[in-house]
Amino acid sequence: MFRAIFFLVMVIGLSGCAMTYSMQGAKEVADDDVAILVTTVSSWSPYVYVSDIDGVSRGMGSFKAYRLLPGERHVTVHGNSHAGFYTDPKVVVFVAERGHRYELVVSDRQQGPYWTAGIADTATGERVDTRIYRPECTDHPWRGLRCTIQRDTDPAGSSEP
Repeated sequence: MFRAIFFLVMVIGLSGCAMTYSMQGAKEVADDDVAILVTTVSSWSPYVYVSDIDGVSRGMGSFKAYRLLPGERHVTVHGNSHAGFYTDPKVVVFVAERGHRYELVVSDRQQGPYWTAGIADTATGERVDTRIYRPECTDHPWRGLRCTIQRDTDPAGSSEP
């Protein structure tokens, strides 16, 4: 019995490794017509993880790549401390272009309120995020943290270094 449970847990755990998330509408689109966002941060990193794309939860799973439709994208990234979740999410905004590949980059200082993240084009290595802001969030006991994204295009007063 123990072996069967152990095997089941291993299969479920391994099936979640290195999966690709497709935002709504991107699954049906050809690879050349979407943008890909990859994370090089470990899936089990105690520091940083992507929780939402355009305000929509990415759901459960250990995702290393995200298929995105072209256009302005709001990527919600959470920091995490060794003591548990540090509820200081950041939303990184960038314009995804079809056929491009992007990487989530994080600062060296990933703990506490001082960490930040960005998006870089893997072909050029240049940062392409247009702004970073802290979203308005509410914490619900069993649904977790829910954050609202800002759709305005005026970055005045909302950007962070």
